[in-house]
Amino acid sequence: MKAIVPTLLALGLLAATPAASADADAVTGVWLTAAGDGYVQVFEEAGRYHGKTVGAPPGEGNPDATDEHNPDPAKRDRNLLGIRLLKGFEYDGDGVWKGGRAYDPNNGKTYDAKMWLGDSDTLKLRGYIGVSLFGRTETWTRVGRDAEGIDESELVDGAGR
Repeated sequence: MKAIVPTLLALGLLAATPAASADADAVTGVWLTAAGDGYVQVFEEAGRYHGKTVGAPPGEGNPDATDEHNPDPAKRDRNLLGIRLLKGFEYDGDGVWKGGRAYDPNNGKTYDAKMWLGDSDTLKLRGYIGVSLFGRTETWTRVGRDAEGIDESELVDGAGR
C-alpha cells in the first residue's frame, strides 16, 4: 500500500503537467488594446511570453505610426508595426504571467508588468513601477488572426487563434 501512494502521486503530477502547459498558452493570440487602436499578438518563445504589434483596426490606428516618444532618439522614426511591446513574461502556474516588461509607445516608458485572463477573451495587463500597487490595469479583448487591419506578415506562426 505504501508503494502505491507515491506511484499515484507521481502519475498525478505527470498528468497535471500537460494541463499546466496548456494553461500557460491560453494567453497566446491576437488582442485589441484597451484604447482600441492597435492589435498585439502574444506568443511564446523559449518559455517566455512576448507581444508585438501586428496591425490596427481600420480608422482607429495609424499603420504608419512611428515610435515618436521613444527615449532613444535613434528609434523615434521606426514604425510601431512589428515592435515588441511585451517582453519576458513567465507563467506562474496560477493564472498569472509575470516578471515581464511592457512598453507604452504613447509615452515612451517601459514598465514592470504582469498579465492574467479575465476570461478566455479578456486579457488584463497591469503595468507598474516598483510594486504592482502603484500601477494601472488595462483590459484587452481577444480578436481573430483574420481581423481587418492585421498585417499577416507580422504574425508569429502557431501563436494562438
